Amino acid sequence: MGGWHCRLNVVLPVLRALRRWGGGRGQGAGRTISRACAVVIWSELEDAVAGGAHAASLNVDDVAASSAFLVEHFGFREDMAADGFASLTRDDAGLNVAFLRRGLPTLPADQRDDHAGGLILAFVVEDLDGELARLKDEGVRITMPLTDEEWGERAFQVRDPNGVIVQLVDWHAPTNS
Repeated sequence: MGGWHCRLNVVLPVLRALRRWGGGRGQGAGRTISRACAVVIWSELEDAVAGGAHAASLNVDDVAASSAFLVEHFGFREDMAADGFASLTRDDAGLNVAFLRRGLPTLPADQRDDHAGGLILAFVVEDLDGELARLKDEGVRITMPLTDEEWGERAFQVRDPNGVIVQLVDWHAPTNS
């Protein structure tokens, strides 16, 4: 994974509030992409959220499996772990990824059984084709083939053992033909 400089982007279903928040504030904020998703570029959120460490917490059935997948295939390291919990970090990600076991009594009752469905962890990479080849060589199943979108996005997706979607993406200015 040498030379892979990434920023973690959290891709969530499009919400009107996100579109309003992102409207005209800067490149990438609130940008709408295929399958009715919006990319919230984390570097822009860093400016909006003062200080401290930040994390995306995902509820999954098997914390160890999701944790091992990000460690083995995406260069994360486990920063903290306990029964039903793991926090992963990567120096160049700008955001920790935390996995919580579904059903934990410490979670609010209305969130305990939720799953991380509908969420995509998207990593912006410099060598998308190289990453695709590397993951295929490692035996990772590609669940969305490499796509090129007219607005300049190139991406492909994989899923972790709990079904969490991981997308690798690069951005290029659209070509005017």
